[in-house]
Amino acid sequence: MRLFRSEEEIDGPRGGVMTTEQLHELAQRWYGDRLDPGWRPNLLVPRSLMEKA
Repeated sequence: MRLFRSEEEIDGPRGGVMTTEQLHELAQRWYGDRLDPGWRPNLLVPRSLMEKA
């Protein structure tokens, strides 16, 4: 992951682009319950999480 101030600063190969707000929302969904006693790591990225971000 590389952070940039704007899309214009991105040089070279480019993958998916998201805002810091979208990244924060994704992280909340991904790790939001990690302190729960029964938490297990997500080994596969659920497609629905990525599509909502």
